[in-house]
Amino acid sequence: MKKRMLSLVMSLLMLALTATGAAASQESLSASITFWFTPLTNTMERDVEDILLPKFHARYPNVTVDFQQITWEGVTEKMEIAMSTGTTPDVFLDGTARTAKLPPSGLVEDVSDVIASFDDWYDAVLSIGRIDGSNFLVPATTIACSALSVNVTLAKELGVYELLPADRESWTFDQLYAFIEAAAIAGKDRGIYGTTLYAGSQTSDDIMYTLMLSNGGKIVSDDRTQCLANSSECVSIVEMLKKINDNGYCVPGAASTESDMTFFLSEKAALAFNTPAANTMIQMGESYREGLIDRVPEIRDYAVPTADGKPGMISASWGANCFAVFTNDNNADTIAAAKAFVQTFMDTPEMALAIWNYTPTYTPVRNIGLAYANENALIAGEVAIRAEWSGKYSNSSFGILESYWPQVRTCFYPELQAVYSGAKNPQEAMDSFKANVDKILAAQ
Repeated sequence: MKKRMLSLVMSLLMLALTATGAAASQESLSASITFWFTPLTNTMERDVEDILLPKFHARYPNVTVDFQQITWEGVTEKMEIAMSTGTTPDVFLDGTARTAKLPPSGLVEDVSDVIASFDDWYDAVLSIGRIDGSNFLVPATTIACSALSVNVTLAKELGVYELLPADRESWTFDQLYAFIEAAAIAGKDRGIYGTTLYAGSQTSDDIMYTLMLSNGGKIVSDDRTQCLANSSECVSIVEMLKKINDNGYCVPGAASTESDMTFFLSEKAALAFNTPAANTMIQMGESYREGLIDRVPEIRDYAVPTADGKPGMISASWGANCFAVFTNDNNADTIAAAKAFVQTFMDTPEMALAIWNYTPTYTPVRNIGLAYANENALIAGEVAIRAEWSGKYSNSSFGILESYWPQVRTCFYPELQAVYSGAKNPQEAMDSFKANVDKILAAQ
């Protein structure tokens, strides 16, 4: 986590900007703003400093920006403390898992004027953060749908590749289990497991909802009055995960809340839940260039199975990474500077490209002709299929973007952890999950 205070732009640049009336107006804005963000890429801090800030300070030379990157693990607690103590930043950028709860809080500004600055938004993103016709969030990048990823190179070496669906979409949950089982058995002597599995984090539970939805289950009722996740369709998914764990087909430590992604990156697991293939190959490519690994295998995305084995998964989607502008002390100049900062980001396609090229599941929200660029045709192809599936199968209608969802998601992983540890059976765990979620829904 870094924190830097950026100084005012050079006086020579200031003189150049005064050539127009617009520049003069921008120069008159004087403020100091704070910007918090989660790492959408591993180069996010550098991109903010090298790409975004120079452009912003060229436009607003009398505004300083104190920026801070916050870890995924620490952002929830940090923001909750900030909101309860009146120490929120002026600008916040994070996924809808956390920003969705901000508009009803009364702590963030109406940013409809920032939205209105551009007329080329993709329609799907404009409903995020909208209350009574006003926008309280500015989408920065979309978030692609959930899916599975498979180390195809490893699957072929283990002799289990033929168990995968040829079209990458047509398979059942029994067939998914059979693949994981076969890979684990074939790879046992090499210390290779069928999959990675852990009790969860604050950023990866969408794959669990996707598994249940694609099996014909529902998380909450259509009228959002009760949880339905203790149905047989949902419980059977938890039973499958428990069976994978109990039989030793996944990386040890499933009851942990710590990600075991390193096992997939080190080719010690054949399949990963919700770890995009393109992202994985990009990370492995960096490790290969640094001499840390011997090869970059072929990783491909596979759709989540369905109950009948036909294409048509229902994939949970977190919507978008969004900006929020906090009201704080209602200082007009600070709010204006914060909005100007967000508007500058949205008017800097280099930032969208930097994020997209590094994290291919974070696609642009404006139709400005940006194209994902990668000389590796395999990586480019996997980005394309995720984007296609996101358009066909993404589903946020079950409440995942509602302000109460952060409370819902904190109820799920303790139950999954109890299943993996043997403290509860799947039905008991999902009955408990339902009871807790019903209380949350009743309070709305």
